Amino acid sequence: MKEFIPFQNKKYRSFLIKAENECYGFCYITQYKKRQAYDRTAEISLYLKSEFTGKGIGNTVLPFLEKVAKDNGISVLIGIISGDNGDSIKLFERNGYEKCGHLKQVGEKFNKILDVVSYQKIIQ
Repeated sequence: MKEFIPFQNKKYRSFLIKAENECYGFCYITQYKKRQAYDRTAEISLYLKSEFTGKGIGNTVLPFLEKVAKDNGISVLIGIISGDNGDSIKLFERNGYEKCGHLKQVGEKFNKILDVVSYQKIIQ
C-alpha cells in the first residue's frame, strides 16, 4: 500500500477515518501523474468498511479532502471508481463531481471483469 498511499507527504495526504476509537476506513489524495504539468490535479480516494457505508461518512470526508487539496495548491480532483460501485458513484455525484470518463473492462476484482469510471471536480 505504501506504493500508492502517500505517508508523511506535505502535499498528498492520507488519513484514517475513525470515531469512538474504531477505524471506519481510510482516505487519501495522491499524485495524478508524475509529471510537473499535472501538479494541479490529484486523485482522491475513500474506502470505508462495508458496515459503515450509507451513514453519511463519505459526505463529510469528501469536503474535508477537498479543503486539504485546495490548501495544498491542488485545484482539480479525480475519483476513479469501479463501474459497478453504484454507492460510490452516487456519493461523488452528490458532492458535485461530474463523470468525465468510462473505460470498459479494464479492471478485475474477485474474478469479475469491471468497467472503471472517472469523476472530476474543479475546486478552485
